[in-house]
Amino acid sequence: MKQLPFIIVVVAVLVAYVFVWKKEPQGPPAAKEPVKELTLEEKIVGAYEFDNERSQQIVVFHDSGKMESYENGKKEGKEFRWKIVGGEVHAEYKDGYGSMWGIEPDGSLMQLGPLMSGQRHYLPRLPRIGDTDYQPYWKKITDYEEKIKKAASLRRQNTTKI
Repeated sequence: MKQLPFIIVVVAVLVAYVFVWKKEPQGPPAAKEPVKELTLEEKIVGAYEFDNERSQQIVVFHDSGKMESYENGKKEGKEFRWKIVGGEVHAEYKDGYGSMWGIEPDGSLMQLGPLMSGQRHYLPRLPRIGDTDYQPYWKKITDYEEKIKKAASLRRQNTTKI
């Protein structure tokens, strides 16, 4: 009879192990959804800014294929269509004129040159002097609406002073 408490403890531990610690999964294991890799077009959608001493330019690539262009907060009148051509971003107006950019590893765009009558015209590669790179790079931004409003406000202030 001295072994009865020991047997009861062993049975209790086994029962606890089966019902508490070793739960069998119910049904087949849930398959993990694969992470969808973004297409190049999906990565490009968004706004990019080129800011220099003379002007602030913003281009907005929409997922519909439309591109808007702003200079100092003022929208350009033309409506451009954009697409990926050979790893480059081409934005053309219906007359075949527009711009093209190369896609940098960090997600920014590098101005490659104009499109004229649908033909590519590449700009020469500008030098890097010290820490300054003179090639026009367009940095991806998220707060473009706010920047456009601010630039438009500054433009209006500057024109009223004259």
